[in-house]
Amino acid sequence: MTIKHGHCFSMGGIAALNDVEAGVGAIEKAEKRHFHAAIAYYPCTRYRAGVMTVPTLILVGDKDDWTPASYCREMMARRNGKGAPVTLIVYPGATHAFNGPVLRATCWA
Repeated sequence: MTIKHGHCFSMGGIAALNDVEAGVGAIEKAEKRHFHAAIAYYPCTRYRAGVMTVPTLILVGDKDDWTPASYCREMMARRNGKGAPVTLIVYPGATHAFNGPVLRATCWA
């Protein structure tokens, strides 16, 4: 499968956060086995409280115009240390889908 627009990882990042955010995670409530951690590539966090049930890593580019890093920074401020630890890494100069092998040349050109 060729990733053309980066939606695969971004939508997966959104799904990962849905699964581990307190009050949102249907899987965490319904299943006996639970996630131990989550990693989300450039998810949209605009309306999230950011209170996660497991340690979470969020990776986003500061030049991402689809899911802006500013939304992630705002979520980090809203969460105010509540819940499990969340680490936000913002990559300077990186756009949306910065890690996609097909897009790497065009995103960083």
